[in-house]
Amino acid sequence: MSYRISLALCMTATLLAGCMTLSSGIGDDDLHIQNGQLNRGKHDFTLKAIMVPELGAGRDELEKTSPLLAKIAYVGGNAACTDLAGFNADGTYINPEDVATIGKLGHRAKEQRMAILVRVLGSNTDPAFCANAVKTVAEALQNERRVVYYFDGPDAVKWATQFRELAPKLVVVAPEVGHVIVVTETPEAPAANPTLVVGKAHSHYDLNTHFLLGSEQTDYDALEAVLTNEVQKQPWTPENSVLSEAERKDGFISLMNKKDFSGWWQLKDMNSFIVNERGEFEFKEAGGKAILTRNRYSDFILRLDFMIEEGGNSGIFLRAPRDARQSKIGMEFQIHGDYGVAPDDDCTGAIYKVKAPKENASNPCLTWNQVEIMLDGSHMKATLNGRVVHDFDLNAYEELKYRLKEGFIGLQDHNHFVAFRNVRIKELN
Repeated sequence: MSYRISLALCMTATLLAGCMTLSSGIGDDDLHIQNGQLNRGKHDFTLKAIMVPELGAGRDELEKTSPLLAKIAYVGGNAACTDLAGFNADGTYINPEDVATIGKLGHRAKEQRMAILVRVLGSNTDPAFCANAVKTVAEALQNERRVVYYFDGPDAVKWATQFRELAPKLVVVAPEVGHVIVVTETPEAPAANPTLVVGKAHSHYDLNTHFLLGSEQTDYDALEAVLTNEVQKQPWTPENSVLSEAERKDGFISLMNKKDFSGWWQLKDMNSFIVNERGEFEFKEAGGKAILTRNRYSDFILRLDFMIEEGGNSGIFLRAPRDARQSKIGMEFQIHGDYGVAPDDDCTGAIYKVKAPKENASNPCLTWNQVEIMLDGSHMKATLNGRVVHDFDLNAYEELKYRLKEGFIGLQDHNHFVAFRNVRIKELN
């Protein structure tokens, strides 16, 4: 029996036994294997990744990182794979700034509910370089558990095995011997252990079947095609009879028909909202995360009414991506049951965790509030109950200027009672 086969059998046995277990040393941001699945902290995580080799080379985190991650999330991905930069010629040294960049990437991705795969050796196949680089990276990043470490190429098994021995806390993605096993064909049945399919995307996957696509626009297009949901594939006609004649003449269309969820889809596979007897969208049960519009919108005027319980939490997602964190890659107009509370960056009317409204203009809890939000390029203006709470340039805020310029509109389920009615939109330009 060859060394490679015997080693693969040994490592596979280790996987079946559970190669990592959750312990006091696992942080909420850490990626690890728990009960045979890839987890971040206490939650399972399935990689839908795009290769972005240049992501790891550079220092300007927001200007470079945010648009690249947003492009992936826009089509439905939730992870980026990048090459590790900063080695010297023989692999015995790596620039500390490049090491720090990996940490920043891991933090930024975690904040956006995404993940980073670091291709440790890039495209380098020189044996002497690779032997040195594996040791260098294991020493420099042995405690950086917010990312996973990817090995490919002709000697991936050899280098991944050595890396696992030198950095046992880290999650390794590699053929045969990885904590996540790299394959080129999608398993016909749900995978027993974490598996990463390279080069093929799929829409109906189990928690253990991950995938990684290339770096071309065609890869993004492929991901868009396979993750477009059934609601988006079906024709949709707005029920504009529910609008006033003035709004119809002004170019508004209704996003509600007072009967069902035509024109909307659930972010998770459950019904977090119902259409009640008055034709409103009303919270039903926790866990659905949000409902999103069939269409994406870029420049528009959105009008709607909402009602929320005291202490409740919800929001309106704007220019939101298909996957990852809608409030951090698009934007969230915050909704809370916080009548009378002083304004801050998390109160009703705030742009979530970035910009406080001019005032908390919300009405008493369990009464209706009227919202109008205009997005026209980088100009945002919002009124709440007839009072202007925002009128500003998104580009004036570093955290907003790189957000998506187009995306879905969503109504958030945050485990509290909330209701929405009269949702209508006018596209600009």
